[in-house]
Amino acid sequence: MNYLKKTSIIMVGVILLIGSSSIQIVAAEEAYPVRPIKMIVPFAAGGDTDLGIRVWADSAEKALGQPVVVINKVPPPAGTTFVAVAKPDGYTLSANAPYYLVGPNMAKVEWDIDSFEPICRLTRAVFGLVVHADSPWKTMDEFIEDAKKNPGKLSDGSAGALNYLTLSTKYWAMQAGIELKYVHHEGAAPAMTSLLGKHVDISMFFPELWIPQVKSGKLRLLALGAPVEGFPGIPIFEQLGYKGYYFGYNLILAPKGTPTRVIEKLSDVTENVIMKDPKYIQGLKNINATKAFAGPKETKEMVEEHYKIIAEVTDAMGIRPK
Repeated sequence: MNYLKKTSIIMVGVILLIGSSSIQIVAAEEAYPVRPIKMIVPFAAGGDTDLGIRVWADSAEKALGQPVVVINKVPPPAGTTFVAVAKPDGYTLSANAPYYLVGPNMAKVEWDIDSFEPICRLTRAVFGLVVHADSPWKTMDEFIEDAKKNPGKLSDGSAGALNYLTLSTKYWAMQAGIELKYVHHEGAAPAMTSLLGKHVDISMFFPELWIPQVKSGKLRLLALGAPVEGFPGIPIFEQLGYKGYYFGYNLILAPKGTPTRVIEKLSDVTENVIMKDPKYIQGLKNINATKAFAGPKETKEMVEEHYKIIAEVTDAMGIRPK
């Protein structure tokens, strides 16, 4: 074999080796996920966001072929910050709610709306304003009348100082001209425990929590953020003349800089596999959640618009940090 032929064979071998290595590298980059995913919930276990993402995680593990480990990291600023500064590789995600939009509009925190990449919206939920069934208030007007007679004495069981439920309650109270005492908790579940124990007078919750307790007769429903099937005749905030957004949603976020292919993979699997999984659909029914999928683009547009509205509200309330 002459020198030229030997050289040609060697060059072909090198090219094939390089090509094979490149294919392996690309394949490794595109293979996602290849290890467990951490899903950080910045709220206490048992709340609406926690319950909803656990239902998603069960179906996601089967669809993605890797475990999704749900971790509750409270208080909410700590859990949200943890994801904001995490490595943007798709293995540390956040199950969040409008809270991550509220936080920067109510206090100095270590993130803002641009710290995250929205992956998708999972559910949408209507707020319910509730009191204990043994309370003397049969209507919202009766509660408002009593609160005006006793400024600062009636208490709200808040799901957290920076929680979107709390912001909505404060905005309603401001419009109603009443002053409440806010008892903050690390999530909606502890706040519900306080209301059921008659340690607070009124609270606002997502349907995952208020529906079972109203149906059981333990709580009385005074108002809703929008009509809910099975609860006819309950006044709607807007119909009563109160401005604001008395509904929420749960969504999945990734740290800014997460590869587009990872975001698209998670969104596509959620829309085309998980949302059609009978186990997931039944799981949502079990916690009284309403399926409301939206992809990355639609979710991003929604949260940007919502962020502006929340900024307007907190400005009007004089609580937005400068």
